[in-house]
Amino acid sequence: MKKLTKVMSLILTLAMVIAFAAPSAFAAKDKSIKIGVALGSTSAADIMMKDYYENTLGPAFNVKFVFSEALSDTGAVIAFLESAYASGCEAVVVYPTDGLEQIIAKANELGLYLISNAARIQESVKEMPYYAGNVSSGPQLTAESYRTIIEKILADGEKHNVVIVSGGAGMGSTQHNLVTRAVLESLQDAYGLTYNDTIENLAKSTSEVEVETGTDTKIVIYPGFASSDSYVPGMSNILQTGDYDVVICCYNVFSQFAVAINEVEKAYGNNIQVVTLASVDDTTTNAFNTKDTFGNPSIDAVVVKPLCALSAEMFVILYNAIHGNLDQVRANPGEACMYVLPMWYAYGYDEYMALSTLDNSPETYAFQPDDLKPMLVTENPDIDFQTIYDTFYNCTAQSLIEK
Repeated sequence: MKKLTKVMSLILTLAMVIAFAAPSAFAAKDKSIKIGVALGSTSAADIMMKDYYENTLGPAFNVKFVFSEALSDTGAVIAFLESAYASGCEAVVVYPTDGLEQIIAKANELGLYLISNAARIQESVKEMPYYAGNVSSGPQLTAESYRTIIEKILADGEKHNVVIVSGGAGMGSTQHNLVTRAVLESLQDAYGLTYNDTIENLAKSTSEVEVETGTDTKIVIYPGFASSDSYVPGMSNILQTGDYDVVICCYNVFSQFAVAINEVEKAYGNNIQVVTLASVDDTTTNAFNTKDTFGNPSIDAVVVKPLCALSAEMFVILYNAIHGNLDQVRANPGEACMYVLPMWYAYGYDEYMALSTLDNSPETYAFQPDDLKPMLVTENPDIDFQTIYDTFYNCTAQSLIEK
């Protein structure tokens, strides 16, 4: 009996030693955490992303997510950060990008780890310890996706006249600017155009401009946003000349132009091809399923941001930060860094229909919980920046379709 008692005592002692010596090995995985999500909009795509956070990531990793309403200004985002902190959040995902330096400074003051989807690192605050970095689609990579699509359109050997809906290309949007430049470069290369100004200057136009091309090829740059009452009528006036048969939208505005495009196609018997940034949602799917006068889809090609995959990468970074291993998954310890998940693109009905089945339901998410576990320090103590970067960078629509 004494021997049995001694054995039991030894077992209990060993158990206590193990528990106290390495509590993180057991507790870290089971730690309940809370993360705030500051939304810039509440579109159908955002609702799908929210569902991914709440019903896939949350239960798998013992995380509760707190969501904002659609936030339109810096003050509203900062107010949400304060509310998230008061409710017990340890980190926050921030989708709005205006006033980001102020937002990062406030998160740092509160002790909230923050990750953004801005296109560039905020240099003035990059060494703040709670600024984890950004996950972006990469403006240059997005421009290359547009370039690929434009080259497919121009490959028919026909002459095309183009409207470039340049959005904020001249107002500080790096992505819109690079896309506009890529389109201008592609047209110049295909048709041997001689512009009256540099491509850099043309892309920065803040008012409508008809580009001199040195040929009879017509190009109009149409900047701005649909918030202006004159915006859609202005586009309608351009199209009603009957001169233009390709519309390239640097942002998601195609649905506002749909009526004007349809009317012009009927009036002139002229098929207008539409390329746009979009979401994989009912609006986009309906546009591909809706036939124009010529029996073609209402839009011809899309560049899409895979929101759930993007959210997965943001989650991985914040989860590692909360568990004390942010520097382990940074490119340079002590500095916020950029992670890249390229946009996906589809040209034509068949490609879009294949793409539309990806990353939008529990069965088709690009990153299931089991895919993410090897990138979490609690599961893989050797995980590093390059492995995470490469895993997400190489996630394309084409690779998933093959998978």
